[in-house]
Amino acid sequence: MQMDGIGAWKQARGPRGYLALGSAMMLVYLAVVLEMGLLVKALAVAYLALVLLRIVINPGRGFRFGPDSVHWFARRGAGAAPISAIRRVSIGRDIDGRTVCVMSLSDGRDVPLSGVEEVDPARLMREFGRRGVPIMGGTLGT
Repeated sequence: MQMDGIGAWKQARGPRGYLALGSAMMLVYLAVVLEMGLLVKALAVAYLALVLLRIVINPGRGFRFGPDSVHWFARRGAGAAPISAIRRVSIGRDIDGRTVCVMSLSDGRDVPLSGVEEVDPARLMREFGRRGVPIMGGTLGT
Protein backbone atom coordinates (compact mmCIF):
# COMPACT_ATOMS: atom_id res chain seq x y z
CA MET A 1 0.00 0.00 0.00
CA GLN A 2 1.39 3.39 -0.88
CA MET A 3 1.01 6.71 0.86
CA ASP A 4 1.93 9.74 -1.18
CA GLY A 5 1.39 12.28 1.58
CA ILE A 6 -2.36 12.53 1.09
CA GLY A 7 -3.71 9.02 1.73
CA ALA A 8 -3.47 5.27 1.46
CA TRP A 9 -5.65 3.07 -0.71
CA LYS A 10 -5.81 -0.64 -1.47
CA GLN A 11 -8.29 -2.39 -3.73
CA ALA A 12 -8.78 -5.58 -5.76
CA ARG A 13 -8.40 -3.78 -9.08
CA GLY A 14 -4.65 -3.68 -9.06
CA PRO A 15 -1.70 -5.50 -10.62
CA ARG A 16 -2.15 -8.62 -8.49
CA GLY A 17 -5.86 -8.85 -9.29
CA TYR A 18 -5.27 -8.61 -13.02
CA LEU A 19 -2.35 -11.06 -12.82
CA ALA A 20 -4.71 -13.54 -11.14
CA LEU A 21 -7.28 -12.90 -13.89
CA GLY A 22 -4.70 -13.56 -16.59
CA SER A 23 -3.54 -16.78 -14.96
CA ALA A 24 -7.16 -17.94 -14.53
CA MET A 25 -7.87 -17.29 -18.19
CA MET A 26 -4.71 -19.18 -19.14
CA LEU A 27 -5.75 -22.14 -16.98
CA VAL A 28 -9.17 -22.33 -18.62
CA TYR A 29 -7.58 -22.08 -22.06
CA LEU A 30 -5.07 -24.85 -21.30
CA ALA A 31 -7.76 -27.08 -19.81
CA VAL A 32 -9.81 -26.78 -22.99
CA VAL A 33 -6.94 -27.01 -25.50
CA LEU A 34 -5.22 -29.94 -23.79
CA GLU A 35 -8.58 -31.70 -23.48
CA MET A 36 -8.26 -32.26 -19.75
CA GLY A 37 -10.95 -33.96 -17.74
CA LEU A 38 -14.25 -32.38 -16.87
CA LEU A 39 -13.21 -31.86 -13.24
CA VAL A 40 -10.10 -29.89 -14.25
CA LYS A 41 -12.14 -27.72 -16.61
CA ALA A 42 -14.76 -27.09 -13.90
CA LEU A 43 -12.10 -26.14 -11.35
CA ALA A 44 -10.42 -23.77 -13.83
CA VAL A 45 -13.75 -22.11 -14.66
CA ALA A 46 -14.60 -21.83 -10.94
CA TYR A 47 -11.25 -20.13 -10.28
CA LEU A 48 -11.87 -17.74 -13.18
CA ALA A 49 -15.35 -16.95 -11.83
CA LEU A 50 -13.99 -16.20 -8.34
CA VAL A 51 -11.30 -13.88 -9.70
CA LEU A 52 -13.79 -12.06 -11.91
CA LEU A 53 -16.22 -11.70 -9.02
CA ARG A 54 -13.50 -10.17 -6.83
CA ILE A 55 -12.52 -7.69 -9.53
CA VAL A 56 -16.14 -6.73 -10.23
CA ILE A 57 -17.05 -6.30 -6.54
CA ASN A 58 -13.65 -4.62 -6.00
CA PRO A 59 -13.37 -4.78 -2.21
CA GLY A 60 -11.20 -1.94 -1.07
CA ARG A 61 -10.20 0.02 1.94
CA GLY A 62 -8.30 3.16 2.63
CA PHE A 63 -8.52 6.87 3.11
CA ARG A 64 -7.56 10.04 1.32
CA PHE A 65 -7.10 13.63 2.44
CA GLY A 66 -8.95 16.21 0.39
CA PRO A 67 -8.16 19.93 0.50
CA ASP A 68 -10.33 20.39 3.60
CA SER A 69 -11.72 16.90 4.36
CA VAL A 70 -10.91 13.25 4.95
CA HIS A 71 -12.57 10.56 2.83
CA TRP A 72 -12.55 6.89 3.80
CA PHE A 73 -13.66 3.68 2.19
CA ALA A 74 -14.12 0.39 4.04
CA ARG A 75 -16.09 -2.82 3.78
CA ARG A 76 -18.86 -1.13 5.78
CA GLY A 77 -19.15 1.69 3.26
CA ALA A 78 -17.66 5.04 2.45
CA GLY A 79 -17.75 8.33 4.30
CA ALA A 80 -16.21 11.75 4.56
CA ALA A 81 -15.76 14.42 7.19
CA PRO A 82 -14.51 17.98 6.98
CA ILE A 83 -11.26 18.59 8.84
CA SER A 84 -13.10 21.11 11.02
CA ALA A 85 -15.43 18.31 12.25
CA ILE A 86 -12.55 16.21 13.61
CA ARG A 87 -12.17 16.89 17.35
CA ARG A 88 -9.08 14.70 17.67
CA VAL A 89 -7.41 11.68 16.15
CA SER A 90 -5.85 8.77 18.03
CA ILE A 91 -2.92 7.17 16.23
CA GLY A 92 -0.72 4.35 17.40
CA ARG A 93 0.00 0.66 17.08
CA ASP A 94 -2.19 -2.21 18.26
CA ILE A 95 -0.86 -5.22 20.15
CA ASP A 96 -0.01 -6.91 16.82
CA GLY A 97 2.15 -3.95 15.71
CA ARG A 98 -0.23 -2.65 13.03
CA THR A 99 -1.02 1.03 12.80
CA VAL A 100 -4.44 2.08 14.10
CA CYS A 101 -6.13 5.43 13.56
CA VAL A 102 -9.46 6.48 15.09
CA MET A 103 -11.01 9.87 14.39
CA SER A 104 -13.33 11.41 16.98
CA LEU A 105 -15.83 13.58 15.17
CA SER A 106 -17.77 16.54 16.53
CA ASP A 107 -21.07 14.64 16.18
CA GLY A 108 -19.86 12.10 18.76
CA ARG A 109 -18.90 9.30 16.35
CA ASP A 110 -15.56 7.53 16.52
CA VAL A 111 -14.50 6.47 13.02
CA PRO A 112 -11.63 4.01 12.55
CA LEU A 113 -9.72 4.64 9.34
CA SER A 114 -9.19 1.48 7.36
CA GLY A 115 -6.12 0.92 5.24
CA VAL A 116 -3.68 2.52 7.69
CA GLU A 117 -2.27 -0.78 8.98
CA GLU A 118 0.96 -0.48 6.98
CA VAL A 119 1.40 3.30 7.26
CA ASP A 120 4.03 4.63 9.66
CA PRO A 121 2.25 6.24 12.65
CA ALA A 122 4.68 9.18 12.70
CA ARG A 123 3.90 9.99 9.07
CA LEU A 124 0.17 9.76 9.75
CA MET A 125 0.58 12.08 12.74
CA ARG A 126 2.40 14.60 10.55
CA GLU A 127 -0.39 14.53 7.96
CA PHE A 128 -3.11 15.21 10.54
CA GLY A 129 -0.86 17.70 12.39
CA ARG A 130 -0.32 19.74 9.22
CA ARG A 131 -4.07 20.09 9.01
CA GLY A 132 -4.37 21.32 12.61
CA VAL A 133 -6.05 18.23 14.07
CA PRO A 134 -5.21 17.47 17.73
CA ILE A 135 -3.42 14.11 17.96
CA MET A 136 -3.22 11.46 20.66
CA GLY A 137 -0.50 8.88 20.12
CA GLY A 138 0.46 5.63 21.77
CA THR A 139 -0.39 1.95 21.86
CA LEU A 140 -4.05 1.31 21.05
CA GLY A 141 -6.17 -1.77 21.37
CA THR A 142 -4.61 -3.13 24.55
